[in-house]
Amino acid sequence: MTGTGAIPADYVRPESKRRTGKDMTTFNVVVLLVVTGVVIVAYISNIIMVDSLMDRISALQKEEVVLSQERENLRAEINMLSSYTRIQKEAERLKLLHARQQPYSLLVPGLPVHETAANDRHTLSSQRDRPQEPASGSGT
Repeated sequence: MTGTGAIPADYVRPESKRRTGKDMTTFNVVVLLVVTGVVIVAYISNIIMVDSLMDRISALQKEEVVLSQERENLRAEINMLSSYTRIQKEAERLKLLHARQQPYSLLVPGLPVHETAANDRHTLSSQRDRPQEPASGSGT
């Protein structure tokens, strides 16, 4: 170096360009396009899924209305079939008569005896112990 203090031109480095993050490189553009594509595909699939779920909900609501109506029809039919007047007409048609004595239950060995069955058994045994009355009507 000479005393002039001058630095030769080939020795000086040019200023380095520091990236400030605002430059778009090819990699950044590709990443941005891929991310945008994934978001668009997710959005469209979400729209399709919601649409199919709405169709299913609509079909299930229609089915619910049909089942509710059918249930109400069945309830009305049950009420009609179990009405006293209908049962009385059916009994008359079949020529059924009112029972002359209280019905009783049979005891099955091995089954537990309920309190009502025990009462029925007591009633039956007391009826058997009573002497039979002669039939009234014509005769001697």
